[in-house]
Amino acid sequence: MKAKFFFTVMALLFAFLLTACGGSSDTQTEADPGADAGDQGEEAPAEGGGSYSIDIGYINATDSETDLGAQKFKELIEERTGGELTVNIFANAQLGGERDLLEGMSLQTVDMVITGDAIFGMFAPEYSGLSLPFLIKDTDHLDRVLDGEVGDEINAAINESLNSRILDYWHRGPRNLTANTEIRTPDDLNGMKLRVPEIPLVVEAWKILGANPTPMAFDQLYVALEQKTVDGQENPLDMIYTSKLHEVQNYVMTTQHLIAPMVVVINNDTFESFPEEMQAQVVEAIEEAGTYQKQLVKENEEIYRQQIIDDGTTIIDDVDRDAFAKKLEESNIVEQFQGEWAPDLVERIRAAE
Repeated sequence: MKAKFFFTVMALLFAFLLTACGGSSDTQTEADPGADAGDQGEEAPAEGGGSYSIDIGYINATDSETDLGAQKFKELIEERTGGELTVNIFANAQLGGERDLLEGMSLQTVDMVITGDAIFGMFAPEYSGLSLPFLIKDTDHLDRVLDGEVGDEINAAINESLNSRILDYWHRGPRNLTANTEIRTPDDLNGMKLRVPEIPLVVEAWKILGANPTPMAFDQLYVALEQKTVDGQENPLDMIYTSKLHEVQNYVMTTQHLIAPMVVVINNDTFESFPEEMQAQVVEAIEEAGTYQKQLVKENEEIYRQQIIDDGTTIIDDVDRDAFAKKLEESNIVEQFQGEWAPDLVERIRAAE
């Protein structure tokens, strides 16, 4: 009898120990994803401790104007909500290219995206006309367009397409051409393989100008230039410098052919999950961070220019911009696309000048 009692007690004790070990293993498994997060890339964030969180993704590099604007938003919103809302930042295309990010946002695998004008061509093609080179003259012209009727229509189209909410439009420097050969006129393009965003209008525009455009996600660009899959590309100076594209290009031509915004957009379900007061704080903090970011864009253009020169890349200013603009103007590109665009889109954009 004593032996039976002894073995019963031992069996119960053994079962208890197994259960305890199993609980410890579960706890360790849950901790692993947090440990792995640091391996995702530069500036991969730790999980925040607040009741609410926002994961922000963008293709721009760490310390770019977009990244610094996002860091400012993180600082402001975490302070104003007392840590109730935490922000995790994924720069450097850690979560993929622009299409990956925007599709992920619509599925809530990322909460907020800061993206360029590619969003129009991808998810509101009726407004892709904003990406027509030489159409927008400067950032004041751009702001008038986006703050007016056209901007309201764009917001509605994007938000419906992606189940999103556009929170603000930030600035970026004008796009410039880079290559390993000097380019001053459209004739100099001479069939050059040029990486362009995945926007049909932009592809056609560069065909007309004389290049051989290759649509490609930004996160593939550096390697493509390094391996000479493409010969050139076009982007603002801050992206050229912070993404180190000038390291694999000999020349930067200041074509300044496109003035476009950075679009700050959040998943609508994520936004509406916040209490009303927090929603207002998010909007206010994004707009304040946008003011800071826009000032950086103004101040940094000359700084990036000098850093590119100091690193040994030649900047060519005597580009015949009028020749590029005239070649597009004399083509039928507007007539070719205007049937796909919102009514009188180009005329309304020009009227805001």
